[in-house]
Amino acid sequence: MKKGKLLFFASALALGLTACDKDEEASGTTGTEASNTQDVNFALQASFANQSEIAAGGLAAQRGTNLGVRSFGQMMVTDHGNAQAQLQTAANNARLSVSADTSGLAVMRQQLMMLTGRAFDSTYITMQVAAHQATLTQLQAEASGGIAPSLKAYATAQIPHVQEHLRVADSIRLHL
Repeated sequence: MKKGKLLFFASALALGLTACDKDEEASGTTGTEASNTQDVNFALQASFANQSEIAAGGLAAQRGTNLGVRSFGQMMVTDHGNAQAQLQTAANNARLSVSADTSGLAVMRQQLMMLTGRAFDSTYITMQVAAHQATLTQLQAEASGGIAPSLKAYATAQIPHVQEHLRVADSIRLHL
């Protein structure tokens, strides 16, 4: 696979993680937990990231040719499914909606579906390294700059999981 296409795929996923900012005004707070714009953006971005990981992980579990890629994909489905449920609870406590625009998921899925074999494995795992780096940055920013206690707690609790995902993805990438 050409390096330009690989960078495009990784960039598209990273852009998708930040594209959720547009709905921040639609998700106000009315509950007892205060939130700020960062909390709103974080909740939307985290939801999109979890949904992206679940969708891409499902493809990797089915289409990956490398056992590490398939196992990692299944781990993403399981772990990010759990993370999404926890995020939903945290967002509900902060009286925020986490229904992010998921139209970008179809584009990512279509791009991955065009690939097979080593090209699929390499592109998927490279995307995972980039996505988990971006997610780690977002979690750290929320843990230090958010004001909704439930979202800060969610972010703080997720940091070690995302660090481990990043470590495993990078290790797989180095061995492909």
